[in-house]
Amino acid sequence: MAVQSLIYRVLWRPSSKTQSYPFIAFVASHVTQEQRQLLAGAGAIVRELDPIDWNPSPKDLVSGQDVPILGRWRDTFSKLHMWSQTDFDRILFLDADAFPLENIDAMFDLAVPKSCNALQQDADDFFPDGSPSCHGEAFIFAGVPQNSDAALEINVGAMVFTPSQLLYRRFLQNYRKYAMYNTKMADQAFFAWQFKTDGAFPATPLERRWGGFFPREDDRGKLKVVHEKLWASKGWLLEEWMDGWTEMLEWYDGGGIEKERNGDEFFKPRLGKQVGDGEIL
Repeated sequence: MAVQSLIYRVLWRPSSKTQSYPFIAFVASHVTQEQRQLLAGAGAIVRELDPIDWNPSPKDLVSGQDVPILGRWRDTFSKLHMWSQTDFDRILFLDADAFPLENIDAMFDLAVPKSCNALQQDADDFFPDGSPSCHGEAFIFAGVPQNSDAALEINVGAMVFTPSQLLYRRFLQNYRKYAMYNTKMADQAFFAWQFKTDGAFPATPLERRWGGFFPREDDRGKLKVVHEKLWASKGWLLEEWMDGWTEMLEWYDGGGIEKERNGDEFFKPRLGKQVGDGEIL
């Protein structure tokens, strides 16, 4: 339900649709073929991401008490594989509950690429053969800070990054070093460590309007992306969800999807095709 609304907002809704970019729906292996076809039918390019073997101890490193490790946190680590998608120059990632309220194409270009700092590499930035993960290449990892602490932690519900095989290899060798980050914050804490401000690959903060998590009533009209389960909210947030959902249903029922997809020069040549393993167009 949420993903269908997200696809509609990004690809088709007049007030927020992209003018330039495809929508990639990254799915887990357990997502059924029928579900994938529904996403593809709505206009998404569907790609499967393999599961990640993430199994930290439930014991808190400070208190020594057992703290539950939720299964869905393990699933979030599959997003590490997005850095291997190097057929894209940049990816703007949105959680299934991060909804654009207007066109957000500009978000791709907010962060200026910066060169990684080889002098700031530590032991975890080197591969087993001694080679570095930083060769001075340009990269982007940008999003809205989770808090105002000096240690910048990006809320990964809405983020922009550059895929990179070197960073991907670095992630795969480091994500099981559980003592190096707060596993109770799952992948968000891992990225905070990998893109720490005093490290080789410092993150770039964006203004809150590009990923408004914990939105307030007085945020109405101020946000470009709202990160919240709108259907379980109230006030203007619930109104935003209901308006978008009703509009989408009317668009489908009125034949809007067929008309626009058949007339779209990006989608028309690709309708009904399947490309490679785990990808549907």
